[in-house]
Amino acid sequence: MKRKWKVWRGFYLLSLIFILLITYTGCAGDDNKEITSLEQLCDPGRKIGVSLNCPEEKQMKEDFPEAEIIVYTDIQIGYKDVATGRIDAYVASKVQMRTAIKHGTQGVRLLDAVYAGNPVAVGISPKCAIPDFKEKLDSFIDELKTDGTIDDMRKRWVEDDNYTMPDIPEAQEPSTHLRVATVGTLEPYSYYEGNELTGLDIELAKRFAYWLNADLEFKVYDFSGIIAAAQSGDADCVMANLYYDAERAEAIPFSEVLFDEEVAVMVRDDASGAGPVSLTGLWKSLKFSFERTFIREDRWLLFVNGIITTLLITVLSVALGTILGLVMYIKNII
Repeated sequence: MKRKWKVWRGFYLLSLIFILLITYTGCAGDDNKEITSLEQLCDPGRKIGVSLNCPEEKQMKEDFPEAEIIVYTDIQIGYKDVATGRIDAYVASKVQMRTAIKHGTQGVRLLDAVYAGNPVAVGISPKCAIPDFKEKLDSFIDELKTDGTIDDMRKRWVEDDNYTMPDIPEAQEPSTHLRVATVGTLEPYSYYEGNELTGLDIELAKRFAYWLNADLEFKVYDFSGIIAAAQSGDADCVMANLYYDAERAEAIPFSEVLFDEEVAVMVRDDASGAGPVSLTGLWKSLKFSFERTFIREDRWLLFVNGIITTLLITVLSVALGTILGLVMYIKNII
């Protein structure tokens, strides 16, 4: 009996090894050969990731008709899927993907070619109560373009990675209240440094509030709900590296364009050997994920509420079971 068990155990072990080998060789086949150009994404069977509601999604379906376009609500999961070979590429903001690599995302790299360019503007609430808001915002942007402030902001935050927020005065006797919707998860545009919002869009908002003689309130949303927040009038405008496109312009008005954002392609870095993540890289990745999940947007409250709800259901279930058991017991002895 023991000998028969050893034979079966050996058979199961060999079967498991065989399955793992097949899986590995399947992932390492010709379909996953190193991607060095945009043209290779046209090959049949390619899987390309893109963020939810990004304007390039429609263009990608035209440029890569043989590929499967996979939409992600969490861009970090998309990056990991590229590194592990689950998808062949991810299309997103070049600046955001470069920042992710800087924060410890390993096993990936960016293609040299730029896929597209998206105009970035400020979204405006159609229910904004500030009189002539769009005209005032456009005048403010024109002034910043003319005196070179916009170019200087782009150079500091995006090109030089200079994350120092300049001293911007606040309105001493504000005549109005400005509510700016942002996300707090898009370094270097809108992100948290400790408990403080910072970034290019935050600087822009502070400059506009002072120009407008307004006191400033930031309202943080998930990106998927930020347009709806402006539509409902919960915020006066959106400053979150927001791309302008015709579809979004049907939902809310936009300011004039601030600048163009380069869209790049992330692919797997075969030169890295897809080896184990270093302790330093792992720590950076874990730290970045922890801050993004638990600190930004008060997401930790979701976990706390979930635990409280689970405990409440457990207590109520135990209490209900005890009462029912007691009732049945009394019924049987009467």
